[in-house]
Amino acid sequence: MHAGGSILAASLGLEDGIGINLGGGFHHAFPDHGEGFCLINDIAIAIRRMLQDGRASRVMVLDCDVHQGNGTAAIFHPETPVAPPGSSSWPAPLYRPQRPVSVTEAAFGDVFTISLHQENNYPVWKPPSSLDVNLPDGTGDAEYLSWLDNALTSAFRRFDPDLMAYVAGADPFCEDQLGGLALTVDGLKQRDEMVFATAHARRVPVFVTLAGGYARRVEDTIAIHANTVAAAKEVFTA
Repeated sequence: MHAGGSILAASLGLEDGIGINLGGGFHHAFPDHGEGFCLINDIAIAIRRMLQDGRASRVMVLDCDVHQGNGTAAIFHPETPVAPPGSSSWPAPLYRPQRPVSVTEAAFGDVFTISLHQENNYPVWKPPSSLDVNLPDGTGDAEYLSWLDNALTSAFRRFDPDLMAYVAGADPFCEDQLGGLALTVDGLKQRDEMVFATAHARRVPVFVTLAGGYARRVEDTIAIHANTVAAAKEVFTA
């Protein structure tokens, strides 16, 4: 169901500029196994379908879930060694919580993956995305938005996509039970607005998956996800 929803969202994005799956975002699923609540990587399936059908040729993935998109990174960068199931602590050198902020990069082909995430969080083993921004605990609105702006500028300087997949996780929220960043509800909406405005200005269609959100008050998660949809409407119907 979620994979079908993301395929439809990608298709509608290519037709209308924006398409949103009110689910999906299972970025921890690998080609041969699931991890972290994720059984099938709907993001990768939708992208592969668009590439296979010739509807897109170069796709950018922007993952703003609080947890690094390890499955997506491994799928689109198969040259990266994949840790076997159950070995999330290997290899330890890739986990560097002592660094305040680090940016790592991997090679890329027809898919450029970006992940902005809390470094000191799941998964311990983080296969490299095309561009990883590993944020320290407690990162708030201003610093996060600055890093997001830098990441988008850097990515578009090196890669010219004809489709963007945006993983709009709600779990960078300061009251999230599985996250350790400190964004506010307003800061998360500013994040969404920045992503959509950047893509719209460059005439890049977007499809969205909502991904994680585990706030202590479920109403907060709902508000964050609803704001993502509202931000898309504001930007793409302006």
